[in-house]
Amino acid sequence: MNLTIEKRNFDQLSLEPFKEKCSAALDVLWETEWVRSSITRADQAQAEKLQTLADQIVQNSDTVVVLATGMMAKLIDAAVSAAEPQKKGVAILVFGDTLSPSAYAELLEKLEDKQFTIVAVTEGAEPVQFRSAYAVLKRLLIRRCGKEQAAERIFAIAGGGSQLLTLEASENDYPLIAYPDIAPAFGAGTCAVLLPLAICGVDIKRYLSGFYDMLASPVWDADGTDYAIGRVACEKTCGGRATVLFWQKQLAGLAAWQGRAVQLPAAAEQIAEDAFQTLLLVEKDNFDIMTPFFEGCHEDGSLNLLLLETAQQSFVKGSRPGVTLSLEAMDDYNLGQLCAFLQLSDGICEILGQYI
Repeated sequence: MNLTIEKRNFDQLSLEPFKEKCSAALDVLWETEWVRSSITRADQAQAEKLQTLADQIVQNSDTVVVLATGMMAKLIDAAVSAAEPQKKGVAILVFGDTLSPSAYAELLEKLEDKQFTIVAVTEGAEPVQFRSAYAVLKRLLIRRCGKEQAAERIFAIAGGGSQLLTLEASENDYPLIAYPDIAPAFGAGTCAVLLPLAICGVDIKRYLSGFYDMLASPVWDADGTDYAIGRVACEKTCGGRATVLFWQKQLAGLAAWQGRAVQLPAAAEQIAEDAFQTLLLVEKDNFDIMTPFFEGCHEDGSLNLLLLETAQQSFVKGSRPGVTLSLEAMDDYNLGQLCAFLQLSDGICEILGQYI
């Protein structure tokens, strides 16, 4: 496993009542639809089809707008923004969870003179903000290339509760992919995330390999469950919302998916008031800058090494319980591992929260 887990100030927590329930919580978790689907590798069987579809989209587009709302939008944005930046030959914009006119104006400006494609994703009935975004972008496509060609630039991923997309795909002959009966918060291994990842250049078979390996990892007998238990214990006994701290911009989406995201450096009082803190780090960033000498710089001149050193030092000084989750590097395999780890932790927290 390429994920390192370091705990801080766990001696402040009374974990025994939660540990007693953890075994039962894991038993429930292993029976959930998303875990069973991953164990049987049902998602892997769809990967080749999704990759072919992604290749088709990339060949015809320089920008892809992924329409999604709520937790689904957060999850897709988290995965896409964390993927290796140098692979993103096609820009991906996650949109659809707003009715802000200024947000629409910004999107339309980005799409000016662009050959764009729509990938619309919904697990259920489409809310008004989704319908609005879909209507505006569909009309824009039709104006630019006509109704027939516009139909070739719209792809739908829809769950059983979908109303708009299912009807639209049927009437206009759009490609329609069935989204499984899985809550969006646990959809990191589903087509809703795999297709956007494939579009931005991720090897989704490699991603799924990391995802599956994390599910099978023995880490859940030790540090993995402690991390989830620590989060629940803090929420139940200390109050406050869990906070995810990050320095690297590409981790912003993952932090927002997990909780209250705070980009460091932040004021000490802003962090200290929170009950449980998770620090997300990538040890070998995809980029590095060699800095000139200045007071406080790293002896090797590496900005990446300075960031890691500073982040660890600031986190260790914190008085609250917390955990550092650090990846050796953010490649396709490790991204799959991290997404699976975070989903498993969320699953344990959700189930334990019902027991305690």
